[in-house]
Amino acid sequence: ANAFEAKFGACKKLGDWTRAIMLLQEMRSCRVEPTSRCYSAAMSVFGVAARWRCALALLEDVRKSALDSVAIYTAAINACGRGTQYEQAAILMTDMRQRRTLPNVVTYSAAISAYGKGTEFEQALRLMEDMQLNEIVPNVISFSAAITACEKGTQYEKAMLLMEDMRRSGILPDVIICSAAISACEKAGQYDKALSLMDNMRQQRVVPNVITYSAAISACEKGQQYEKALSLMGNMRQQRVVPNVITYSAAISACEKGQQYEKAMQLMKDMRRGGLVPNVITYSAAISACEKGQQYEKAMLLLQVMQQEGVVPNVITYDAAISACEKEGQWE
Repeated sequence: ANAFEAKFGACKKLGDWTRAIMLLQEMRSCRVEPTSRCYSAAMSVFGVAARWRCALALLEDVRKSALDSVAIYTAAINACGRGTQYEQAAILMTDMRQRRTLPNVVTYSAAISAYGKGTEFEQALRLMEDMQLNEIVPNVISFSAAITACEKGTQYEKAMLLMEDMRRSGILPDVIICSAAISACEKAGQYDKALSLMDNMRQQRVVPNVITYSAAISACEKGQQYEKALSLMGNMRQQRVVPNVITYSAAISACEKGQQYEKAMQLMKDMRRGGLVPNVITYSAAISACEKGQQYEKAMLLLQVMQQEGVVPNVITYDAAISACEKEGQWE
C-alpha cells in the first residue's frame, strides 16, 4: 500500500486523474486493500482535476470500508467546489455531521469556496458563522473564499465587513483577497472605497497585481473618474505591472465617459506598443470616445481597422459609429 501512496502523490502533482483511477483498479486486481491515506491521496487527485463525479464514486467505496475521514471528505468537497457543484458540497457537509465527522478549517474553506463559485454568498457567510459557533478560527483561505463569494454576489458591504473581521483577527489580507474586495466595490459602483482599499494595500505593503489594478480602474470608470483611472495606469508603469486588455479597456472606457478622446486614442497606441490586440469592448469604447469628441474620421478608421483584424463589431460598436456619422452628417 505504501508504494501505491507514492504513486497517488505523483498523480496529484500532475493532476492525472485517469492514472489515479487505474491505480485504484490495479490495487483491487492485486487484492491490496487501500488505506485511508491511499483514499485521501486519490481523492486529492480528483479534487485538483475537478472530477467531482469520480470523487463522489470513490467516497461511496470509502464509506463501505469505514475509512472515511475529515481529509477524505474535505478533498471530495474541494472536488465538488472546483466542479461548481455547490449543492453536492452542501450534501457532503451534512453527511459529515450525521456521521459525526467534524469538519475542520480546511473543510469549511473548501465548502465556502464551493458556495462562492455557485454565487451563493449567503450560504458562504452562514458557514463562516457556523465556524465561529463551533470555535473553529477562520484562516486567510476561509476569508478569501468568503470575500470572493461576496464579490460574485455583488455584496460589497459584506465584503468590507469581512475585511474588517480579518483586521480584528490579526490576519493580513493577501493580493487575492484585496483584489476580490476591490472588485466587489467596483461592481457596486463604489470607486472611492475601491481606492481606499488600494491605499490600505500600500500601507500594508501588499503589492497590487494586474487583476487588482484592472478592478480599481474599472471602478473609476463606473464612477466617471477618468483622471483617477489614468493615475492608476501611471502607478502600474511605476511598479512595472503590465496592463492587459481588460485594464486598457477599462481605462479607455473611463476616458470615453470623461469625453477625453485624445487620451483614449493614446491608450490605444500604448496597447499596440505593448503587443496587445484590442477586443470588441476596447474598440467600442474608443469609437464611442471619438463619437463624443466629434471625431467622425477617427471613429470610422477604428471601425475599419477593427474589421481588418477580424474583431466582430457588436450593437454598441455600431451604435457609436452611427452616432458619429449622424453628428457629422455622413450617412453614406
